[in-house]
Amino acid sequence: MLSTLAVFAVGFVMRPLGALFFGWFSDRIGRQRGMVLSMGITAFGSLIIAVSPTYASAGAVASALLLLARLMQGFGIGGEIGASHTRTSPRPRRPHDAACGRRACTWRSRPACSARPSRPRCSRGG
Repeated sequence: MLSTLAVFAVGFVMRPLGALFFGWFSDRIGRQRGMVLSMGITAFGSLIIAVSPTYASAGAVASALLLLARLMQGFGIGGEIGASHTRTSPRPRRPHDAACGRRACTWRSRPACSARPSRPRCSRGG
């Protein structure tokens, strides 16, 4: 029972490594290519789980394939989460809003922004 949970947990251990790799990869190559690659790795890991033999027919090889597939799934999901959140996050309405974060900078909600309602700016370089 404990070994079954360990195989399940291995996927969660690989998520931060996937996030680190795909963050670097997406910054260099492009977010869309990084997301497509991470989705492909995750899908390939799922395919390995689907077509892997049972323990009765392949023995320890089946367990190794399952472990490898869970490693691939966790690695891919780690990269996919960051890319999908970046892709679906709201974009600023005006160019100077981006300095205050993802959402529009309002002078009431953000103390770092100026109190001019005509053009809210962030004091952090906006």
